[in-house]
Amino acid sequence: MIQDLLGPATAGLEEDGFPPDEARAIARLGLAVVRGLLLDVLATGDVAGVDAAFEHYLAGVTAARLARNPAGT
Repeated sequence: MIQDLLGPATAGLEEDGFPPDEARAIARLGLAVVRGLLLDVLATGDVAGVDAAFEHYLAGVTAARLARNPAGT
């Protein structure tokens, strides 16, 4: 199951210029962030806070991807 989730994310990061090992690590980090934030919602019910945290995470990933592939293709 984990491989099914990591595969597409890893492939997309590799297309953006990340080396395979780094792409896989970033994909795994993304999965861990999502799992952790889901637990946060279950424990606290703070959907708005979790949404804000995820938006910050996505901004960082987007900046890293654009730094590797400015054209965004």
